[in-house]
Formats: sequence, structure tokens, C-alpha cells
Amino acid sequence: MEIKTNHLMNQYLDRIGKDITVISHPLNTEIHSVINADFLEMNDCITLKSLVNSNPEFSSDSQKCWWEYNENHFHPDWQVIESKDEIEYLNVAIVCAVSLAKRLKSTYPLKSFRILVSFYETDPNDPDSALGSSTVRFYQVRKDFTDEPGLRQLDRYQTDAILEITV
Repeated sequence: MEIKTNHLMNQYLDRIGKDITVISHPLNTEIHSVINADFLEMNDCITLKSLVNSNPEFSSDSQKCWWEYNENHFHPDWQVIESKDEIEYLNVAIVCAVSLAKRLKSTYPLKSFRILVSFYETDPNDPDSALGSSTVRFYQVRKDFTDEPGLRQLDRYQTDAILEITV
């Protein structure tokens, strides 16, 4: 498991503990059913059946990666019981991401995947800021995928903490 983070995520990991594989948080039934849903394999794309019910055909690896990236995402914080500390959203997202990484690697040992976590907190100094949130997404790494918009340049994200797991 290869782990990359941006500078914001490093700050959060310093607060909650550096080793993401030992961070724990109980998952409720809803989020558990999302991350443990069957995988859908169709048209050389792999998605979670809990999120997607069909995969269209694409002509390039780049299109397949972007489809998976956009469709294989969920917001664990929507499933979390209300918490006064938004860092709980990050804890749940990391638990989900690590669990997904392990499932993907054991189910598809000859394939490579990237699982991404993004997180931001409500800005207490800005009454118009968005509420804190976390997102987990994944896609299959393909030989001909090009990083066109700089997706893997994690430090270009200035407002979101980003964690990337490659398995």
C-alpha cells in the first residue's frame, strides 16, 4: 500500500495519528453496505454496485479512469451520526478508504487501484463557508491513463486535505 498526502492532510494526520491503517471508527449499517457492496465489472470498468448499476463502453483508458473516478465516490460524512468535531468525518473516510483498498487488492490482485480521500472543515471565521465534508473515491490504474488535469499533484489542492492510497 503506497500512501501520498498533501500538506493539509499531513496536518490532520498529525492530529489523529500518522498510521492510517490503525485508525478505527465504528461504521453504521448504511456506510458498511456501501463499502462492502459487490463490485460490478462491465466494459473493463470496476464500480461498486451500491453506487452504479451499469458501466458504459469507452474507447480509451483515460475515459475509463475518469468514469470510475467520478462514479465511484461517496460522502461518508452523510452517514455519520452528527458530531461536533468534523474530524470524525475524516476518520470515517479513512476507515472506508483502507477497507476498500484491502477489498480491491484481495479481489483483483493483478490490478492496481487508487483510492482517494478528500476532506475539509467548516471555516469558523467565514459564516458563508461550506459545512465540513469528506469524500472517498477510487479508480483502476491503467497503463495508458494520462494525468491530464494534474489529479495526482496533491499539493495543488489548497482547501482540501487529500490522501491517496495506491494498491
